[in-house]
Formats: sequence, structure tokens, C-alpha cells
Amino acid sequence: MLLISSPDMRTIDRASPLPFYYQLKQILMNDITELQPADEVLRQIEERFRRLVELMPVAVYVCDASGIIQSYNRRCVELWGQEPTPGDSAQRYCGSLQLYSPDGQWVPHAESAMAEVLRTGIEARDLEVMIERLDGSRITVLVNIVPLRNARGGLTGAMNCFQDITERKQAQKNLQHSYDQWRALAGRLEIVREEERKRVAREIHDQLGQALTAIKIDVSSLIHERAPDQEQSASLLRLIDETIRSVRLVGDAGDADSGPAASSGRIQCQAHGDTDDGEAGRTRRGL
Repeated sequence: MLLISSPDMRTIDRASPLPFYYQLKQILMNDITELQPADEVLRQIEERFRRLVELMPVAVYVCDASGIIQSYNRRCVELWGQEPTPGDSAQRYCGSLQLYSPDGQWVPHAESAMAEVLRTGIEARDLEVMIERLDGSRITVLVNIVPLRNARGGLTGAMNCFQDITERKQAQKNLQHSYDQWRALAGRLEIVREEERKRVAREIHDQLGQALTAIKIDVSSLIHERAPDQEQSASLLRLIDETIRSVRLVGDAGDADSGPAASSGRIQCQAHGDTDDGEAGRTRRGL
């Protein structure tokens, strides 16, 4: 008896009138027939996988170790804007017309991320690439590439999964533009506010300067004459009261808008007033 390894441990009988090779052929044929259901299951699994990839909203394609495109789904064709011929050695690494970096620099297909993965065997994650299509339009895609290896670990190719992020990039660009505009507007408003503050300060300075000058002249006249009349004294008091009210208003507004600057200006006014003698000087010191 000669034992032949087979799923059901069948044997070949040397005493059988059937030739040895015929018995061996029958055993092998039976084994192949029994393996067909497993092959059918594998075929169904592969078919389901292909259908799943075809229905994915993400573009997926596979290159062999030399960069020749072996397979792709319909989403690739939509994003590339053209359909390559599988196995065409003239079109390697990518099915797009042209490739560009995010800053717009042209990238040859032989220097693309797919080519780099096939050279190094190191995967590439979340890379932004610009694709130019046959109609001249450009889109931005997010690329993820993984190397494919056989059972012995040898590099057999790579799979690229990429998706269109053009709208997302445009939304980010619009958001950044709006933010820049807001910052520019805020800066402009601050400049206008500062200019208005200076304008108001100049007007107040001119008005108070004239009023204080008039007071000084009147006070000087009274001091020299030593006998001020009633009408002139009343006019002087009214002028002093108006000046006091103006300075107080300026001080209140300055404290709200300019902080220490208004207080500094008020102190300077008081210091100037302290140089005069008489009732007018005491009134100004009371500010």
C-alpha cells in the first residue's frame, strides 16, 4: 500500500489492476473538484470588495511596484477628469493630467507621493496635493498612500486613497479673509478714534486757551486799576464759571476716553492757575 496525502487520506493499491498514474490522477482530480467551492467563496469575496470600493465616495486606485496603474474606482475618474487605461506603462503613478504642490509648484508624476512610497516603502498620510484636470480646472485633494506587500514582505505596489477638499480649503480661505478684514477694520477704527480724540483735544485746547487768556487779561486789568467796576467784575465771574464748567466736562470725558491723559491735562491747568493771585487764582485751584 502506498499512502498519498489527500484530504480524505485516500491510498493507492499496488495490487490494483488500474495503473498507478491513473489512480493518482483520479485522486488529484477529486481534490481539485472539492476545492472549487473554496475558490468560489474567494471569488465572491473579491467581487464584493470590488463593488464596495466602487461605491465608496473616496477615490481609490492601485499601482504595481513599477507605478503602473492596475485598478481604480469611478471616483478616481471623476476627480482626475479622465479615465486611464489599466496597465498602460505610459501613465504611471497617477491618472491626473498634472500635479502641483499646495503652493502651486509643478510636481512631475515621477516625483509624486505615490512614486515616493513605491521607492521607500513608507506610507504617506494626509498630504495635500493639487490636481489639474483635462479641462484645465484644478482641485485640492487629501492623499493617503499605503504600500502593498506579499507574504514574504516584498513590496508589490501601493494603494492611494484621496478625497476632494477643494470646498473645505475655499471655506478656510474665506474665513481667513474675513478675519483679516475684521482685524483691518478694528485697526482702522482705533486710528479714527485716536484722530477724533486728538481733534477734540485741539478744539478744547483752543477754546480754553482763549478763555483763560481773556481771564488773565481781565484780572491783570483789575490788578492794575485797583478799582474794578461792577459790570466788569460780573463779566469776569461769568467767564470764570463757564471756563470751570468746560474744564469739568473735558475732565469727565477725558477720564472715560483717555484715562490718565485727561487727569494730566487738568493738573497742568491747575498748575498754571496757581501762578495767579487773587480770587480768580483760588477759583481755578478749586477745579
